[in-house]
Amino acid sequence: MLISFVPGWHWAPRSHVLGVGILSVTLAMWRLEISVAITPETASLPRDVTFVGEANFERLLKKAVEENWAELPIGECIAKVAIAFQGTKYQTFPMEIDDHIEAPSVNLEGMDCWTFFEISLAFARMLKTGKSDLAPQDLLDQIECLRYRGGECHGSYLDRLHYVSEWIFEAESRGIVENITNQVSAIPPASVFGKYSS
Repeated sequence: MLISFVPGWHWAPRSHVLGVGILSVTLAMWRLEISVAITPETASLPRDVTFVGEANFERLLKKAVEENWAELPIGECIAKVAIAFQGTKYQTFPMEIDDHIEAPSVNLEGMDCWTFFEISLAFARMLKTGKSDLAPQDLLDQIECLRYRGGECHGSYLDRLHYVSEWIFEAESRGIVENITNQVSAIPPASVFGKYSS
């Protein structure tokens, strides 16, 4: 445990020194708690916390196998997965599953706009692996690859890619997506903004 006192405050009233000492000990304990929480050895959560909706996973996987979605181009495969999620309830903060440990997670019973996109892409990528015995862990592995810097989560909130621009840059640098903005920017932005902002 780290304990530090502010130098030069020995002349202060005894209660003030005690207050600084308590604050230092509290901050040191907080730092200790955070550093313990994000070590790889402790960065795991139970499966029932990281994966919600296993029955939905099995149902979707069965449909995907029966209709051979894996053979479709990746864009069409993503669209098939996304359409299959029609009717899934909206859920706020579906990635915030623990106060101390960051972990790849999937909720197939409730999604926000980002996790809807992310899970659709991850499920399609999982199908494209060609693996015959797919399981929830395979989807979690794809989510880890997409959601975190370098495709790895070490239990820290800071591992997660938090901004779309950051996500695009990271995904493009690892060959997951191709940024085609310049190829389709022939449409004048003013005409698009005028159409959707009025």
